[in-house]
Amino acid sequence: MPISELKRILAVTNDYMLESIAICDTVGISRLGSAKKTVGFFKKELKDKNIKLIWHGHNDLGLALSNALEALEAGADIISGTFLGIGERAGNIALEQLLMIFYLENIKKYNINILNKHCEMLASVLDIKIPVNLPIVGPDAFATSAGTHCNALEKAKNKSKELYNSVYSPFDPNIINRNNKFFLGHSIGKSGLRILLEDLGITLDEEIIEEVLSFIKNDQNQVQLDDIVDFLAKKKLYNP
Repeated sequence: MPISELKRILAVTNDYMLESIAICDTVGISRLGSAKKTVGFFKKELKDKNIKLIWHGHNDLGLALSNALEALEAGADIISGTFLGIGERAGNIALEQLLMIFYLENIKKYNINILNKHCEMLASVLDIKIPVNLPIVGPDAFATSAGTHCNALEKAKNKSKELYNSVYSPFDPNIINRNNKFFLGHSIGKSGLRILLEDLGITLDEEIIEEVLSFIKNDQNQVQLDDIVDFLAKKKLYNP
């Protein structure tokens, strides 16, 4: 919309007693700098500085969160969003992501501890699946199978819990009642396998670890933990 048209609209609003104005990026078209510029324009042109500015953005280009942060930086008072980003088409601003950023910025007015539980309950009520790779609350948000990652995590685990929970995570997953997660894949190495087995109370020497790795990598299917337990049981190396 041309600036002249926006000024004309704002001139009309100045004749009324408004509590708030919602700036809506309805089709998620705002790109780098647009949200900040738009909100900044409203802040400057509004005569009544008590009017609250609301930013309502959509995620059609995958920029809903970054646009919301820009809007806040420019002076927006309220961000309109939804948990899990639920909304039309590609959805809205995902509030769990925004709240976690607040927490990391030391804005701790929200109960982050129940964030994961809340999103799981919402998904259950709405009968939807949380995407496995969704930031913060996705089932695999703290998962890895890459050998180099698992090796670093194993070393970190031996040093301290704090280091273990931060070496490959942007924050300690324990604060939202999550944990680091290791899954089996053809890229898994000795460190990841050791950690997985230790969680089951299984400790193996290097030779057997190599044998299990060979079993995983040579299997054409996705090997599950139960498959490894069966493999070890058949070799009489573990009694489940």
